[in-house]
Amino acid sequence: MLKAILVDDEILALDLLEAMLKENGGVDIIGKFTNPIEGLEIIDHLKPDIVFLDIEMQEMNGIKLAEKLEKLAGQAEIVFVTAYDQYALEAFNVQAADYILKPIDKDRLNRTVQRVSNRRRQSSQSLPLQRSAMEASFLGSFRLTDLQGKPMNWRTKKVKELCAYLIHQNMPIHRDKIMEDLWSEQPQEKASALLHTSVYHLRKELKNRGFHEAIRYVDERYSFVIDISSDVLLIKQILKLKQFTSKDVKMLLSFYTGDYLVEEDYYWSINERSSSG
Repeated sequence: MLKAILVDDEILALDLLEAMLKENGGVDIIGKFTNPIEGLEIIDHLKPDIVFLDIEMQEMNGIKLAEKLEKLAGQAEIVFVTAYDQYALEAFNVQAADYILKPIDKDRLNRTVQRVSNRRRQSSQSLPLQRSAMEASFLGSFRLTDLQGKPMNWRTKKVKELCAYLIHQNMPIHRDKIMEDLWSEQPQEKASALLHTSVYHLRKELKNRGFHEAIRYVDERYSFVIDISSDVLLIKQILKLKQFTSKDVKMLLSFYTGDYLVEEDYYWSINERSSSG
């Protein structure tokens, strides 16, 4: 079943498209937006298979939105649903899968869904399943999986904590700050050695997963330089929405497996846990 996102600034048109796709039965609608900017903020995290876009919208032209989605959502196929035929050439310049005119013909829509479904099924059979980013989970315990969905191997507990810490910070952090937060009980020289060793093992594990330059060290500051999505980031994106659908609520509930890093003994995470509690 295709995972779909619908974007149209006319609520009646959005509801009609939703009803027709539900009748088709081959589409799972995981999000619908009347504001294309809000849709853009979350589409990359929802990872849809197909995005149905109106073109003439007040906040953002659908062609412009599709251009941005090409860079973000990557594998999602774009289908334009519009009352205007003059945008067809522009639509296919952004490699749209199809261009459907309103009022929507049900058979035409069903053929589009079937064609996209067949194409993606053939693609999944010929290529190994791979995500566009590593995925981190912070709710409950810390977990990090690679592009194939396989969990990371941690040489020591501190290597795992260092990884969680760098992703948590989401910015370059001075080595002295890291030593203070992770090895405060150790003398300076010992803490420095432990940091160096932990960074080495973390880099080695990431390199084994195909990331050769995952951790940057500039001006005595360490930072992650690879794309990592997380349960917390997705929840924050959903909470930015002005209106929630039942699917949004179900998604929020499905992510919650405990408070922020509550199962880990990381004192530096206490403030985040308190602020989100």
